[in-house]
Amino acid sequence: MEKRGHLWFVVQAILFCAMLLAPLLERRACPVLLRAVGVITLIGGVIVALLGYRTLGRSHSPWTTPIADGQLVTTGVYQCMRHPIYAGWLLVALGWRS
Repeated sequence: MEKRGHLWFVVQAILFCAMLLAPLLERRACPVLLRAVGVITLIGGVIVALLGYRTLGRSHSPWTTPIADGQLVTTGVYQCMRHPIYAGWLLVALGWRS
């Protein structure tokens, strides 16, 4: 794998660790309605990411270079969006802080 692929993997790993550490930061008071929206956003993100992983199946790779026998997936959640796994994790991160 090329250096650029390794770099992107490291950047993703750092961002993922930052998401895991975010709840340890000081929280301010938040209205109950906003917390409910956050929980719904978090659950929706988990569902979108899991659908992305499930739809990709064996074509999923954590690296930026596609796997040799991988197939282009245009069904399932990939009919609606190009990067559902990234979108799902982004929604999880947004919902997590509420």
